[in-house]
Amino acid sequence: MVRGFSSSDEDKVPPHKHIIPPIPESPKYIVEPPIRTRPFRNFRGGQIPRRAPKRRVSQPSISLQEHGTYPVQAIHIAQSINIPKVISKVFSTKAARKMMERLSVVVQLPRDEKHPSYRFIAVFRFGPVVFFNVSPREIVTFVEQIKKCSEEPFLQGNEPRESFCVHVQPEIPVDSDKIVTGEYCIVQELNMKSVDVISNVMAQSIALDSYNDMVDELLSQFERLNKKVTTTGSLKETQRDSLFRTVAQNNSIFIEMVSRVGIKDRVDTAWNLSQYEEIHDGMKVEFDIDMRFEQIEFKLNLIQQNAKFFLEVLSEQKSNTLEWIIIVLILFECILMCAEMSGAGEVFFASMACNLEKYL
Repeated sequence: MVRGFSSSDEDKVPPHKHIIPPIPESPKYIVEPPIRTRPFRNFRGGQIPRRAPKRRVSQPSISLQEHGTYPVQAIHIAQSINIPKVISKVFSTKAARKMMERLSVVVQLPRDEKHPSYRFIAVFRFGPVVFFNVSPREIVTFVEQIKKCSEEPFLQGNEPRESFCVHVQPEIPVDSDKIVTGEYCIVQELNMKSVDVISNVMAQSIALDSYNDMVDELLSQFERLNKKVTTTGSLKETQRDSLFRTVAQNNSIFIEMVSRVGIKDRVDTAWNLSQYEEIHDGMKVEFDIDMRFEQIEFKLNLIQQNAKFFLEVLSEQKSNTLEWIIIVLILFECILMCAEMSGAGEVFFASMACNLEKYL
């Protein structure tokens, strides 16, 4: 018997054809975890836990709406700058806020009707000066004033320079790849702490350019020295003096990069405040600080190896000279001994004494 279909059977759906309802969408806002904390030491040596700052809640599809764009200009004006002298003569006004660091001082210029926005200047002991939102005319004026407080300043127009840009955005996007690029970086607020971190990396970058030029000059000197030794086969006194000066300069460059510039050190602000750590590390990667330092270190090691070879040649030449002097003295002593044993020594020395008495 054939079974008929009813309207109730048509409404039934087999189990394998059940439609699963869609998963509800995730919320638009993403709450990021707090920044990791880092303990700091007080003056008694004890550790006090630092409270993690609250991070802003941001959207993954937020647009880069800039609340302020500030140009940055880094200039290497001298080999060394006297920071206390700069503070007393250039930034002596009380309206300028100052923040002293181990290698630098950050100065916030006063705001007025002509300059309603923030302006900062970071001066470093090893020569660079970094300007934030300072006009070109003011940069020329400040450079001339700071050069008077420096040692071995560069000639005007020959100073190494580097440009950058800072975007201020209170809500930073979740995508961290856009925070630091080769042309700009994004900060939530432009203050003396962020200026300290950004200017430190730019100062290291421009200092590495100067050191690279110095090392290239040392390599060219060694190349000329190798050519002279290849043609003559020996070192002259002037060439020895230049060799010693080159070795001393090579050692001083490496010591200055490690101790004065602090290439391998992290700036204190990025170490104590972890919200600036990402900007510091990102800028070091974008400016290739570690890679450029390794290249300079390779060149310095090459110079050191060549200098070691020449010094070994000089020491060998000196040892050969001393050996010949010793041989001559031994030969002279043997002649005197033979003359004394043969009896001719007394006659020879008596005649020598008589001749000396005549002259005296």
